[in-house]
Amino acid sequence: MSPRKTTVEQNKGVFEVEWPMFGELSRALALKVVRDYDPEIVIGVATAGVVPGAVIAAIMDREFHSIIVSRRYQSASVRDTPAVFGAVPRRRFAACSPPCPMERLGFVSPLASLGATAAKARPRRDLG
Repeated sequence: MSPRKTTVEQNKGVFEVEWPMFGELSRALALKVVRDYDPEIVIGVATAGVVPGAVIAAIMDREFHSIIVSRRYQSASVRDTPAVFGAVPRRRFAACSPPCPMERLGFVSPLASLGATAAKARPRRDLG
């Protein structure tokens, strides 16, 4: 499968970010996220959400995991709905009998439909 070809809308332009600016943007976002939400785990959605997610998780000193959300990955045809590949380990729930506390997840994603992504990636459990 070849990479998806994208074009830049000329009226929007391109904002090129050098590594020092990327670091500052990541730091600012990490501070805002930890103040407003304070996730226990940060999940980076591939491909464009993995590097910023890992950096933000490192700044916040949080656990990091990556997932793929795709209609095409490992498929001969395009799926009607995206599939999620990868998962957050459930080791925190191993010694817990229901109802167990749900971890606060923070997503870093290039996808416009992040709400649908989060709903697909979140563990489905009855919390009582």
